[in-house]
Amino acid sequence: MRILLFLISLFFVLNLNAQRGTYITDTFRLHMTIPEIEQLYIDNDFPPALLDFLPTVHEIDLYKIVYETISVFGEPTIASGLVAIPSDYTCPMAMVVYNHGTTRDTDQSELEGEWIVSVPIATDGFIAVLPDYLGYGQSQCTDFHGYAMAKPLATDNVDIIRAVRTMILSKGKSLNFQTFITGYSEGGIAAMAACKEIQENHSNEILITAAAPSSGPYIVYPLTFNFYVSPESDNAGNLSYIFYAFNNVYDIADELTDVLVPPYGEAVPQIWDECNPTMGTNILPSDNAVQMVNPDYLAEVLADPNHPVINAFKENNVYDWAPNFPMRLYYCEADEQVPYENAIQTVDSMILNGAVNVEAISQGANNDHNACAPFALINAKKWFAELRIECEEDTTTNNDTTTMAIRQLDVELIETYPNPVDHWLNLNTINSSSRSLSIQVYNSIGNLKFDRVIQSGFQQIDMSRWPSGLYIVEMENEKGEKGFKKVIKN
Repeated sequence: MRILLFLISLFFVLNLNAQRGTYITDTFRLHMTIPEIEQLYIDNDFPPALLDFLPTVHEIDLYKIVYETISVFGEPTIASGLVAIPSDYTCPMAMVVYNHGTTRDTDQSELEGEWIVSVPIATDGFIAVLPDYLGYGQSQCTDFHGYAMAKPLATDNVDIIRAVRTMILSKGKSLNFQTFITGYSEGGIAAMAACKEIQENHSNEILITAAAPSSGPYIVYPLTFNFYVSPESDNAGNLSYIFYAFNNVYDIADELTDVLVPPYGEAVPQIWDECNPTMGTNILPSDNAVQMVNPDYLAEVLADPNHPVINAFKENNVYDWAPNFPMRLYYCEADEQVPYENAIQTVDSMILNGAVNVEAISQGANNDHNACAPFALINAKKWFAELRIECEEDTTTNNDTTTMAIRQLDVELIETYPNPVDHWLNLNTINSSSRSLSIQVYNSIGNLKFDRVIQSGFQQIDMSRWPSGLYIVEMENEKGEKGFKKVIKN
């Protein structure tokens, strides 16, 4: 793994020891015009009644992003995700992070799985960010996936947000630093875990405007655990994945065959293997999912409130806190995969803890887990759009048509050298018509390192004590024209 990271760092002139969330590279995946977006909705059987809530406003570009993060064991690794950007939009944009549900051998960054969720978000003027999660995408053969585990899922969100900030600047786009977070099913607990982690540990760098976790198992224990091991649950997929993932991370048994009876003890690792799944889920029981579990093992777990399984589940609860930003928890009463009471009981707990702007909102009493998803996601996006900061760029009006004024600074007329740089970065604006420039330099996780207005001429920036890595130089002149340049610090 270290060799792989070293080769990547050499290729992209980045430092191996850069911080979590360091942007490594991106790969263009797809450009979509408005007619192509509209056809995508038709091809995927979007209900006509829902299309009224999905405006197609902008063409979009989709990219795979690769960035540095940490594994479920806290070791340096790399991960990936999908980023969708409105290509014809020059306003500062808000970011929407969408966390996907339980999946098997699918990568959003390869336009698989739930990648299509990025399209209605981005065409409406947001930057859509979909983490693949550890164990998928770039890390599918190097890392375990922390299925339904709060800390790894939160890390997926925090680090991709950091990396996307740098990527967006490198594309000549700008952010307004509003961040919205949502997700469905496993993505629901991922969104909730991310919100909790950011508020408690990263509020100085990430500002959450609002969040909408949906149909997630926020109360992993006792509510969701008791449901999964009850005879009423048919959710063999989630139950088998939980035991597979938790045994990888928490070592809840010597062998998975101690937990699951034949043929499931041998089959489940082949079903959920992150790198090379060789067996389908059709072998799993279609009802009474708990029949997979060794009854003696289950009895041992249920008899011991401090059993390693119970403690592992408790560790991943994300309901007992109070968000200081607006939050809506969407759910459906007929959900057969995740107990809908997760949303109601979590909101009750948050209110008891002092939260003042949280609510649980039903998306239909008769909708099951899959039917609930489109209503939850569309309502989340609609709510985010209501809270978004409107574009502040100048517009020019011609008769009845209003068009956005595109104001790009010709950065080719501004010299930045040497690059890579060891000590002094020189900026020469002699050939530019700009009388003054506002210069801001950001590091690879979006932190501001330099902020100054300079007059036309020559300026030096002392980077000698800055860590090695990628930096983005943002320049804006007195006319409001903006441009960006990348600089590598040795």
